[in-house]
Amino acid sequence: MKLRILSIIISVLCILSCTEPNVYTSLGLYDPLDHSRGTVKTVSIPHGSSFNLLDITDDYKGKIKINYEPQKAYNVIKQLTEREADTLIQTVRYLSQYGDLDSYLSRPLDALSKAYCNDTEDFAYEILENTSSFIRTLSKNLEAAGISINPDSLVRFFEDLQTTVDNVECKTIKDYITIQLTINTIASIFDVLYILIIDTPSDVVEFGVSLWDGTGDVNLMENVSANAVELTSVLLDAVSQIDLVGSDIDSFYDLSDIVEGIL
Repeated sequence: MKLRILSIIISVLCILSCTEPNVYTSLGLYDPLDHSRGTVKTVSIPHGSSFNLLDITDDYKGKIKINYEPQKAYNVIKQLTEREADTLIQTVRYLSQYGDLDSYLSRPLDALSKAYCNDTEDFAYEILENTSSFIRTLSKNLEAAGISINPDSLVRFFEDLQTTVDNVECKTIKDYITIQLTINTIASIFDVLYILIIDTPSDVVEFGVSLWDGTGDVNLMENVSANAVELTSVLLDAVSQIDLVGSDIDSFYDLSDIVEGIL
């Protein structure tokens, strides 16, 4: 009897101490909104000099550089960590079920968040435009490597992403979430490049803008076959984040057809 009571007490204490955003929200023991407010992480991108695109990804530290010279200076929102992305997904889901999601999404952005959102929107459009050729080549090589993926659907996904970005006004929290998920997805492209670069049999520690003038694709694409599963996983993780958030938001990305086509 004492053992049974002790087990019950331990179980209750474990529940009360749990702070994972995807657990116990329905019991009222965890409110994602209490954990979704934080400082926006940004990275400053200078104009007139090369910038390492990997600095936008989640806490990258290393010697590899994907050099890129932007068209202007930006302050860009960084990719969310896995935990932060999970919190965003669960916050939207929680508000959809137990709160007023529409009211939350329509809240106006403060001046600083709006400025970051606008900068990130412009940067995202620039990068998506400049990486379109790489995405097409990568898609075809993934298919050739035996991955069950529809290259046309993957390309269409990034084209739709670019169109959506171009239409965002950066006025509300919904706009901000759209741009945050977009930069998360773009960061997945950089992660793909990183995987391909580190598997290149050379002493390469820098990879410059040759990717965007068409001269860098061939050597990198030789590594697609060896890393096809990992590359696909990176891309689909980014797509799934948008899908999980968008499933609870009206007039958001409609990925159902695209996701089915990719898979």
